[in-house]
Amino acid sequence: MVYLEKPGNYDRLRKSAVAVGKFDGLHRGHMLLIDKLKALATENSWENVVLTFKNRGKGNNILTDDEKRAALERAGVGACIVFEADDKFLQTTADEFINDILMDKLNCAAVVAGEGFRFGRGRVGDADLLRERGIAVCELPILPGISSETIRGLIAVGNIPGARELLGYDYYVTGTVELGKRLGGRLGFPTANITPPQEKLLPPDGVYVTRTAAEGVLYKSVTNVGVNPTVTVGGTRKVETFILGYDGDLYGKAVKIEFVRKLRGEVRFGSVEELREQIGKDIAEAER
Repeated sequence: MVYLEKPGNYDRLRKSAVAVGKFDGLHRGHMLLIDKLKALATENSWENVVLTFKNRGKGNNILTDDEKRAALERAGVGACIVFEADDKFLQTTADEFINDILMDKLNCAAVVAGEGFRFGRGRVGDADLLRERGIAVCELPILPGISSETIRGLIAVGNIPGARELLGYDYYVTGTVELGKRLGGRLGFPTANITPPQEKLLPPDGVYVTRTAAEGVLYKSVTNVGVNPTVTVGGTRKVETFILGYDGDLYGKAVKIEFVRKLRGEVRFGSVEELREQIGKDIAEAER
């Protein structure tokens, strides 16, 4: 997949079909657009191009920028053009968007969008304006009840199965395993610890049944999201995962943690021994 921040160097020798949006989560509704985009491009021997935006805000994005890039590539997108949704871009008029970006930079022949798609300063651009400028438009109906906002709300309250239903896949967190305090190892339950970037939306603090992809294998696992209050005061929120059946060293390696369901909230135990006992129970539950 060609990945560019702004389309200045995009090779536009061929015409393109373009889908525009934030695509946070790349949920079931988004995938309908992507599938239609690819089909339209293939049918006409065009490029398929997604025009999207960098994440803004902390702790409110289902996918990080890196995760979205990887997900779009897995989905078969040919080129991804990424803009900063800053004040300058938001002042782009509908005509400037069509002339300078869609036509001049992307050689756009068709736009694939959700029903009621609007663009440009003041949101005055629409499908009719695109058609007037000679750009075909394929508008797809919005799937009822499926939106990034709704999914963010489900994740924020720990409704992981509900989020999965709308996403079409398990909500996940990716990252590079970092060196921790090794408390889990001393308790007999060594964990792979990652600190997701601040842009990533995490579920509420607690313990979750998960699956972890590590070194090409998918394992059952138990994951704690939070600050580990039994042994830490005022710590940074982390994602700490005990991987069932794994015996190796993951420090410095990438992992993907897929959340299945919540087991319990994060608890401050009276002693490390109480924590050890509860972890054993959590693992037994995850093995079922």
